[in-house]
Amino acid sequence: MTTQPRLRMRQLSSNEQNDYRQRHFRHRLTLLRCYTHRRASGFDWNTKGDLFRCAKDSALISIRLFLSAMGLKGHFDQKSQAFILIENRELKNCPKRDDILIDQLGGTFPNPSSWSLNPEQARLLAGVYKRADKELAHLTATLNDEFNTDEAVDEAAKLVEKMLDTHLYTVVKEKMPEIDA
Repeated sequence: MTTQPRLRMRQLSSNEQNDYRQRHFRHRLTLLRCYTHRRASGFDWNTKGDLFRCAKDSALISIRLFLSAMGLKGHFDQKSQAFILIENRELKNCPKRDDILIDQLGGTFPNPSSWSLNPEQARLLAGVYKRADKELAHLTATLNDEFNTDEAVDEAAKLVEKMLDTHLYTVVKEKMPEIDA
C-alpha cells in the first residue's frame, strides 16, 4: 500500500501573507522577545517568579516554533553525543494542511550548508530546541540544564530573531514588527 503525500496548505494571498507577517508574527515575536527585553531593562524578577517562568517558557516555545517554521529542528545524535541543528525534511516535504512555513509567507528556508551560524550557535539552537521539545511539549525525565540558563535562552532568542529577519523580513523588504510591550 502506497501512502499519498499530504498536500501543502493552499497558497496564501499577498494580503494574507502580509497580515500573517505583521499581525500574527507580531504576537509570536513578542513571546520570543519578552524574556530578553525584560532582562535587558533590569526587570526585577525577585518578587515576580511566576512572570519570570512564564516569560522564559514563552521564549523557549517560541524558539522552537520559529525554528520549525523555518524548516529546522534540533537533533541529539546518540553516536556522537552532539546536539545538531538540522533541516526538518518531514515538515518541509509533508506538512499538515494548516502548517504555515516561512516560504509560504514570502521567505526562504535557511540552508545549513551556507548559513551564517557558527557551529556553537547551531549547537545552541539545537540544544534549546530539544530543551523546549522535552520540557514544554510533553513531560519528560530527561532534561539538559546547559540549554536552560538565562544566557542560553537569551542568546538563542536573539539568533532566531536574526534568522527570521534575514530569511523572511529582509526577503520581503519589510521591517520586522516591534515588540508589543
